[in-house]
Amino acid sequence: MIYDALIVVAIWMAGAAAVVLPAGGAVEDGPLWFRAWLLLLAWLYFAVCWSRYGRTVGMGAWRIRLVAVSGRFGPGAATIRLAVACLSLIALGAGYWSALFRTDRAGWHDLASGSRLVVDPAAIRRD
Repeated sequence: MIYDALIVVAIWMAGAAAVVLPAGGAVEDGPLWFRAWLLLLAWLYFAVCWSRYGRTVGMGAWRIRLVAVSGRFGPGAATIRLAVACLSLIALGAGYWSALFRTDRAGWHDLASGSRLVVDPAAIRRD
């Protein structure tokens, strides 16, 4: 999560620069449209990585992949996964901690989005 958080911060910096530089000044103290813009950028990162590649950069570093329990993992499922993961973090990581007590090791975000994390055998073979 730390790897992906660093990437999201970099995306936010580029996204903020795309708004601030053309305007020639700063953005007022947190307008709603600017917060929505940053949220959209974060969502795009996760939705594209999860639905297109099955993993984010951070997940790739740890050789894990996201798979759908049934069907295809698309942007809708990515939206649900990201929203529930954020709620889990707000709840002091309860959705992540709960995975320790489940036999399938699924967190709240996995259960809500119909996904699972698996070890990526292709990444292990490349080493």
